[in-house]
Amino acid sequence: MKVAFLMLKNDRLKGKDNKQIMEGLKQVVEESFEWWHDNLGMQDSLELGEWKIEKIVVADESDIKKVKQTEF
Repeated sequence: MKVAFLMLKNDRLKGKDNKQIMEGLKQVVEESFEWWHDNLGMQDSLELGEWKIEKIVVADESDIKKVKQTEF
């Protein structure tokens, strides 16, 4: 099994609801992976259709130090 971690940043979403951002990101990532998997077919060496999102965490700037200190 492989696990991937990504850290994304968007300065323009300050003050937006973290849960809505999380749900939107989850949907975009799932749909994008499906699309790429379908279009790459046999050339999908990352097997994008098999990745499952287990957790997305959206943190405010004040919480980011805690997230950055986490070792993966």
